[in-house]
Amino acid sequence: MSNKVALVVGGSNGVGAAITNELLKNGYERIYIADRSRPEIASAKTEFVHINLVCDDVEKLAKIPNIDTLIITAGVGRLDYFGTNSTIEIETNFKINTLTVIKLIKAFYSKIHSDDKFLCTVISSITGHVSSPLYAVYSATKAAVTRFIES
Repeated sequence: MSNKVALVVGGSNGVGAAITNELLKNGYERIYIADRSRPEIASAKTEFVHINLVCDDVEKLAKIPNIDTLIITAGVGRLDYFGTNSTIEIETNFKINTLTVIKLIKAFYSKIHSDDKFLCTVISSITGHVSSPLYAVYSATKAAVTRFIES
C-alpha cells in the first residue's frame, strides 16, 4: 500500500488534470487538487482545495499534512498582442505564473531542502525560452519562473 500524498496546484484541468490522473494510476493514496474551479476528476483519493491564486494566501497549502509530492501546473495567459493586455491582466499573469510559484517553493522549501524524500515539479512553458509577439506577457512570466527554478 502506498502512502504517497500529492498536491497538484492547478490540477482541475489541462496538464494538471492529466498529471493528477497519472498520479492516481501510479498508486498515490491521496491527491489534493488546489484550484479555483472544482475538478472533473471523481475519485475517493482526490480532495479539492479551493484557492484563488491571485488573492489567497498560497502558503496555507504547505499546512496540508503529509505532502511528499508538489506539482505546480497553474498558469494563465492569452494569445494576443501586448497592446491588448490591460494592466490588471499583466499583474494577474505575473501573480499566477511567477509569484505564486516562488511563494509555493518558499512555503515548501524546508521539505524540498530536507533529506526526506520529497518530489517537486514546476511546469513552465517553452515560451519561457522562445518568445512570440503574441505571448509577450506570458513569455515574460514563464521566463522569470524558469530562471528562478534554474537558480
